[in-house]
Amino acid sequence: MATKVRFSPKIGLWAMIALVVAAVLGLVGKANDLRWVFGLSAGVEPLGVIWINALQMTVIPLIVTQLLAALVRPGASGSVGRLGGSAIVLFLAMLLTGNVLTILVAPAILSNYQVSPDVVAGLRVESIPESALAAAQQAPGGVAEWLIGLVPTNPVAAFASGNIIQILVFTILVGIAIGRLDDESRQPLARAIHSLAESMMILIGWVLWGTPVGVFALILAVTLTSGIGAMSLLVWYVVVLCGLLIAATLLLYPITALLGRTTIRRFALAAMPAQLVALGTRSSLASLPALIQGGSEKMKLPPSATGFLLPLCVSTFKLNQSISPIFKFILLAHFFSVPLGIGDYVTFVSVSMLLSFGVVGVPRGGGGFKTLPLYLAVGIPIEGVVLMEAVKTIPDFFMTALNVTADMSVATILTRDTRTDMGGAGVSMPAPTSALAVETDG
Repeated sequence: MATKVRFSPKIGLWAMIALVVAAVLGLVGKANDLRWVFGLSAGVEPLGVIWINALQMTVIPLIVTQLLAALVRPGASGSVGRLGGSAIVLFLAMLLTGNVLTILVAPAILSNYQVSPDVVAGLRVESIPESALAAAQQAPGGVAEWLIGLVPTNPVAAFASGNIIQILVFTILVGIAIGRLDDESRQPLARAIHSLAESMMILIGWVLWGTPVGVFALILAVTLTSGIGAMSLLVWYVVVLCGLLIAATLLLYPITALLGRTTIRRFALAAMPAQLVALGTRSSLASLPALIQGGSEKMKLPPSATGFLLPLCVSTFKLNQSISPIFKFILLAHFFSVPLGIGDYVTFVSVSMLLSFGVVGVPRGGGGFKTLPLYLAVGIPIEGVVLMEAVKTIPDFFMTALNVTADMSVATILTRDTRTDMGGAGVSMPAPTSALAVETDG
């Protein structure tokens, strides 16, 4: 019987306590310039870095082993292909829905925001980042450029650089090729891959035990070094955007329970480990191990979901991109009294949806200036965009939490007929002779 290392609810509770304590301690320490708090942060900071490094260390091996384990089963490549197609359709539907809801809700909220002409006149940035100026001269890449970038010219370089999309494509092709071998040639490889996949799950369990310490160290450092300026624009941006992101996250619970044929409580327990990692790291990629563990242990997701669907989600699907960019677009237009037409909305939504598939799931990985030409095209000054990027740290926590919750939602909805708890017949791994059942089988 394989050893299972679970993300205990007690770890989640301690991580949440650590998050709250670190946030309060950091804010109090910053406000009162408490030297001992800064010293404490410097002392525990290496622990946070070690935890982040350990999470990042597991991401690539996790993706490769779990995906290969899902693909080496007979007939798995066809089911994975159908699952991938369904996932893309669901991604687009959720992104479009998020954009439409934001366009409908944001103006109504911002109608209560009365902008003073003096505040607008005083909004200036002493120096504009070179990255912003460069982005202002560039048009966003098109579909062809994105498609070309999917296939790695050098798989080794893709692994070395951590290009998740290219790694995913390469691993899928290798897995399909292994699945086409005859049984005599495939079985030894399958057993080895399943053993590696199980070993990775055990390693991930060890790393997740460090979540409370890692979250405390990271949140304390963030609250001591970042803050919101006094400008009304930035306050509205942070407060309203965080509210929209939290509302969208909460909305996923009943939607997933209904469409995924599960309960809100069960979905909450499955998503909680990844949410805690997301709040601590602001990285959906770093949350992938916790997503897989929560999905396999609590949601009983099949190998095709833990090995293929969840890595696909964290590498390509960022639901916050249907809220954050369009809200910033609407807020800046309101602040600077720039009228927006239907064509402006359509253009912005179309381009931002395309760019969302290239956003890297790491802190500040969104490349905030990629959509800058769209702001400038309608007459929004560059100063506003630059200032909002400066206070993006706080919404980043809630953006990442929404992203990983949406990832679990997609996996739950698309496997509603094939999860082991639903009586699906096609989700169990073939039992090898030495009981090497992969933990993600549930």
